[in-house]
Amino acid sequence: MTQDPAPGFTPRPRAGGAVRGAFDRQNLVDELARIARRLTERVLGTAREAFFDGSPSYDAASMVVVRLYGLLERADSGDLRATLTEDEIAALRTMRNIVAHGGDARMNDESFWTTSTRELPVVVTRLQRAIATPSAADDDGAPSE
Repeated sequence: MTQDPAPGFTPRPRAGGAVRGAFDRQNLVDELARIARRLTERVLGTAREAFFDGSPSYDAASMVVVRLYGLLERADSGDLRATLTEDEIAALRTMRNIVAHGGDARMNDESFWTTSTRELPVVVTRLQRAIATPSAADDDGAPSE
């Protein structure tokens, strides 16, 4: 049974075309900024001894992996996946699956620390540069997908 919206509520129409493309692109830029900020403020500079299951930096790094891979799975991520190598995508997917499904007991903490403090910042910066560079579709006025 379908219910009518609350009295006085008018749903806003969905944006389409170039407006939606610009909105989607800004969402990607904003999400990458949040991921970068989480890495910078909570993970980078963490000594290996302070990076363990349950520590704030470990938990933040876990969230970075989940959100970063989720970002790459979004339909509006456009060419961001093409910015990464297949090996980088596979490594992110594996880490994401361990963090989200397998539990931290299966995570190699040494590798996770190295990845979180050395490799992920490089990947995030590369993705930020890619999304900041207008694509050919943006230049001709066509919406980016």
